[in-house]
Amino acid sequence: MEEKNNNIVENNNSKDEFIISPCKLTRRILAFLGDFFITFILSILLYEVAIMPLASITTSYNDKIKEIDSNQLKIMDTLYENNLLFYENEDSKYDYNTNSSYTCDKFVEYYTFKDEDNNKYQNINEFDVISTYYFKKYDNQQEAKKYIYNLFNNTSNDPNQIKFFKESDSYDLVLKDEYKNEFKAYFDEYSSMSKQGEADLELFKSNIFNYNYANIITEFAKTNQTYINCNNQINMINNSFDDMYTVCAFISFFISCIVMYLVIPLIDKKSRTLTKMILKIEYFDLKTNYFINKRNVIFLFFLNMIENFSMLVFIPFISLGFSKIFSLTVLLIFSIVSVIYCLINLCIAAGNSYNKSIKELFFNMIVIDTKASDELLIYKEQHGSK
Repeated sequence: MEEKNNNIVENNNSKDEFIISPCKLTRRILAFLGDFFITFILSILLYEVAIMPLASITTSYNDKIKEIDSNQLKIMDTLYENNLLFYENEDSKYDYNTNSSYTCDKFVEYYTFKDEDNNKYQNINEFDVISTYYFKKYDNQQEAKKYIYNLFNNTSNDPNQIKFFKESDSYDLVLKDEYKNEFKAYFDEYSSMSKQGEADLELFKSNIFNYNYANIITEFAKTNQTYINCNNQINMINNSFDDMYTVCAFISFFISCIVMYLVIPLIDKKSRTLTKMILKIEYFDLKTNYFINKRNVIFLFFLNMIENFSMLVFIPFISLGFSKIFSLTVLLIFSIVSVIYCLINLCIAAGNSYNKSIKELFFNMIVIDTKASDELLIYKEQHGSK
């Protein structure tokens, strides 16, 4: 065997020679992509229909979901007990988004009307969760009052910073009249707010309530033991779920690869994958001038797996959604490494005249058209070549 003019030349000690050219790189890429997507679809089907449902049963998945729900309810009860969250009725008691919005409205209501009805709004604990938190935190109530006043007035030196509250040497929080008048319409079903009023209310909620409320909840979550215990329990269960998703993805992927890159090539006489059969291309062993042997199929199986690792992170996307799958660190790392390997592989294949990738260079083989392979067999029969 000798290489000549970018072709494979078989010399049979005669004047005749048979020339085989490697198939085009574009066909090889199509073959890879075809096998890749078939494997990907098969992996997803296995994951969703068989592997994940079986894992859910064996790991008591539904019971753990209920345990998470139970801990989340305990957290909300803890917030209620500490006057850090309000609810309007029992039906929505454990709907956090609804109740956090209701808590914000109570906050706005308090500063809009407290100076007009001292009896109704005399207990700040029933309206302002942020002030309630800091009054409990500070032993010195005057110090707490000053801190809250500065917090709500955002004592930056930015002259363009909107000040919703009146200046006060005694640190009393009194909403400016212009904002009171705007916000009153929000609580009157027969009135409509002006566009400026809507903008100011949104800014008030965002800058004064939402920002500070997020901070106190974050701080409370780090200091309240019940919150910490529940949160740790939730995180532990979620971590076990991530491990389960990862293992199930690997199992689905491995089974699919066995079918696509081991079982089918071992069955096929020419050791081709499904897409190679369709595109009529195959491996040609330069050592034996024949099809690759079945032992090489086993080695190729592992290299094909490395090339296909890039799909791993996307296998659970139907169940988990795209926002969740990228938090599965192990799958993400395998996928990134595989993408890098495939790009290197492509550069190597494009950089040599025989379009050899890493595995072809390692096993000393090329990819050729099935037609050329069949013609070579006929040529060998006619010329008595082995």
